[in-house]
Amino acid sequence: MPYNTTRKTVYKGVDSTIGFEVKNQDRKPVNLLGKTIMVHLMDVRTGNLIVQRRATIGNGADGFCEFTLFSSDIIDVATGIYQLSAVIYDSDGMSRSLFTDHNRSATMEIEILDGAYPKYQPSVECTFTQLGNT
Repeated sequence: MPYNTTRKTVYKGVDSTIGFEVKNQDRKPVNLLGKTIMVHLMDVRTGNLIVQRRATIGNGADGFCEFTLFSSDIIDVATGIYQLSAVIYDSDGMSRSLFTDHNRSATMEIEILDGAYPKYQPSVECTFTQLGNT
């Protein structure tokens, strides 16, 4: 996961891909071949799981993977702050949390905002008449 505490912003109405590198404590890439990474998006206020999805692993050796949050995943979700976490499963079934910063935090913040595009309001029709028309 990204080694920073920057909040990521996701907009409703568009698909968002979040890429991250998995590194060990020496900041070297972890080989992801034969491993599975599951990503979870949780509602901080209720503790409800919003999305659980397997991350897509690139070539594996460089430790890079991606998670796509589809617009349909969050269409009914209220705007606000959510938590993203990930678990790595080894080929032997052992699971470990992925940490998002040097303080070993297991979650990072995702802010979901209303659409990336403006919402259009219906136009108001006006009818004009000419005065003094006989």
